[in-house]
Formats: sequence, structure tokens, C-alpha cells
Amino acid sequence: MTQPERHILAADLGGTNLGLAIIAHGRDGAFEPVVHKTYRSRRIRSFPAVVARFLKQEARGLEPRVRQACIDFAGPVGRDRTEAFVTNLGWGFSARELFDATDLEELTLVNDFEAVGYGLEVLLANRPDAFVRISRGGR
Repeated sequence: MTQPERHILAADLGGTNLGLAIIAHGRDGAFEPVVHKTYRSRRIRSFPAVVARFLKQEARGLEPRVRQACIDFAGPVGRDRTEAFVTNLGWGFSARELFDATDLEELTLVNDFEAVGYGLEVLLANRPDAFVRISRGGR
């Protein structure tokens, strides 16, 4: 990939683990992982603080800077899509808390199952070989 058009924070927050990644998005539309870390969800006391620390450590020196994020989580999204509640952890967070803790300018909160649907579209567009058609009688 040539110089990325942007870097995006991607997060997957479940009852067991939190995955945080920085993804480079190229001008050609391709996505490429830059860094990925996994944390134990039950050890998290402040989700915004974990995100801020991750960005401070892992996004240092990246150009363009990480300004956008998409966070999926196992639980309901607030009606106005600015609040998240993680069902299996019994706690949540708001977009405002994340904006206050980081330099993010855009944030999308989605339910984890909703994220799978969006992810399948991107995967199909970028790696159609990752899909195998299974039907009665073989491929």
C-alpha cells in the first residue's frame, strides 16, 4: 500500500476480550492492519482510558493521524447511537467520554452482530477468495 489516505481505530469489545487495531485505508480502497492488541475485558476499569493509552502508544508518529474510529460491542446501542452498554460486563461508555479522552473526531458505535454484516461486505470486496460457497452436493 502506498501512503494511506487515513488511519482508523477499530475496536471489538466483548464480554471476554477487547481487540484494538489501527487500520490503514489506502487511496485504492484497500484496508491493511497496522497494529493489533488484545486485552481482557473484565480487567478494564475505564474503556476510554484504555483506548487513549492504546492510541498514545501505538499511533505515535502515524501520518495521517488516527481521527476516526468504529467500535463494535456485545450489547445494545443507544437510540441516538452515542452510548454503548456491554451486556456481559455490566458497564458502558459514551461517545462523549471517548472524545474527551482522545483526539478522535469521528466515532461510529455498532452492535457486534451489526459489525459482522458490514465486515462481510468489505471482506467480499477485498478478498473474495475468503468465501467458499457451500451447497448440497458440494461446492
